Amino acid sequence: MLGEVWRSISNGAPMPFDPKEFFAVAQHVAEAATDATLRSAINRAYYSVFLVARDRLRVDGTSHGSVITATREAHRAAGEQLGELFRLRVIADYNLDPVASDNNWPQNWKRAEALAKRVRPSVEALVPPPRG
Repeated sequence: MLGEVWRSISNGAPMPFDPKEFFAVAQHVAEAATDATLRSAINRAYYSVFLVARDRLRVDGTSHGSVITATREAHRAAGEQLGELFRLRVIADYNLDPVASDNNWPQNWKRAEALAKRVRPSVEALVPPPRG
């Protein structure tokens, strides 16, 4: 049944993924409010913005530094906010025993959630560079 509905709305072609869905997943996962779910939510919040910036600015590959730099060059505040989201994501994903100031996962999630909400409109409005 679901396959038939999918084929009828997409004509069998894959539909592009909207990274906003990652943010919806982040908010849903964060409701459980455990360290693991809040860390995961921070990751998804970051990628919900990173992927839009990468595609809007036509940055090749997946270099986080390149995307953050290109975003900063196009819109300084948005680039700084994306950089802060990246910092939170790295702490969430890789630091199993972060320093005390970075170990408050409810606070880190609220910060990441607010940053993603604030920066997303600016990132969506970025003008792609001319093809050259």
